[in-house]
Amino acid sequence: MKTTLNHEENIQYFYAGFLFEEYVDFNLFKETVIKAGFNVNDKENINDIYEHIVNNEDWSHKKTLDKIYFESILYSHLKNVYVHTFNKLSIELFKQNIDKILRELKTDSNVSTNFQRQMNKDGFYLMDALNVTVPGSTFISGLDYVEKHGEIQKARLLLVQTIKNAENKNKYFIAGIEFNFIEKTCLIMIRNIPKIKEPDENSSDYNRSVSSLYNYVKSRIIKKIVGNITVINRDNDRESMYKICKELDEKLLKDVRQEVNDKSYKTVVDSVAQYMKKLYSVNERPGSHDREGLVRNIQSLLLSNYINNKFDAKQLVKKAKKLNLVGYTTKLKFKGNNANTGSTRSSSSKHPVSASDMFHSLYINFEGAKELEHWGISWFTDTKFTDEKDINVIQTTIYSTSKHFKIVFLPKNPLNEEIINYVVKQLNKQRSLVPVNE
Repeated sequence: MKTTLNHEENIQYFYAGFLFEEYVDFNLFKETVIKAGFNVNDKENINDIYEHIVNNEDWSHKKTLDKIYFESILYSHLKNVYVHTFNKLSIELFKQNIDKILRELKTDSNVSTNFQRQMNKDGFYLMDALNVTVPGSTFISGLDYVEKHGEIQKARLLLVQTIKNAENKNKYFIAGIEFNFIEKTCLIMIRNIPKIKEPDENSSDYNRSVSSLYNYVKSRIIKKIVGNITVINRDNDRESMYKICKELDEKLLKDVRQEVNDKSYKTVVDSVAQYMKKLYSVNERPGSHDREGLVRNIQSLLLSNYINNKFDAKQLVKKAKKLNLVGYTTKLKFKGNNANTGSTRSSSSKHPVSASDMFHSLYINFEGAKELEHWGISWFTDTKFTDEKDINVIQTTIYSTSKHFKIVFLPKNPLNEEIINYVVKQLNKQRSLVPVNE
């Protein structure tokens, strides 16, 4: 690694942000840097890009690069997204609370004093400068604010904990946190790191799973910054997720379901009546409710057969896009009114569950359900619906418990700020969020 000198500032520059790089898609990072106006076409790693810009550009341009690095870490691979809301909070009080957190973390962060002085409540980027290798070290590597028309709309930060992986190598376990002051939402975004090694007797304790880091951030960071977060109403959340899922299915299959019903209903009803006569004596025949249920089940199976013979998965996806649906369901686990549960899933993110036989065989139970424990949805990435032919999707699984509302983004490809916030906003539209202290 080279040592470079910025003559304007008369300070030596060392790039040290190697442990952050696994959180960044380099090609996307480089593309963004080029779009920002920097000539780095021949650079092959983040180190080289930083050293080129520090050596050849005005020092003030480094902040632009720092912001790109910060956002690349925050929005690319932190795919376990926990959603909370909070009550109204002034920016002044927010910054005061941030200042307290920074002072607490500096005590045992193992960050050098020189960089600690740069960690202040008004914002900083230190991802390229920090190489903290002491296991258990916990620190904030970046903090910034997003303003519009002179008003702060968002605050974002990266909380980092140094851990050891199964190969005994130092790694960063990162939680990205975004506070949206307009919508009063707080996102905690974490990447899963498998097989984190237990701390040895000479190391400070650290978190070893997504859930444990989430709980740490929630209790040690979020509550200290925003005070009270909104209570999670599991039953309402599950019911609202069911409503979204059912609405997507009904809109996608409305005309097909109506066509099958129009062409077959009378025949099915007459056939069921004939079956009843042949199978049961007059006193044994099921009542009208059971007969209606049987008719609906047969109708559902006929619909499944009709869809399988008339449509392939891609045609249904194209139809969903043409209807301007946000996406389509790919899996679900539901709980019915009679406490029975059912679950089904499609073969991939590009196959709506509505095309599967299992979904239609369970449809009557699903139709009578009242909540979803978890479900999968593929979202169209063309969120503004500018191109009907663009049917690219991004798949998520949504989990609802009494402790959290969690969205897991499933693709290996990097995410971006727009799609994360779009999905959160679409789901929050349907959720019942009561501003009660937790």
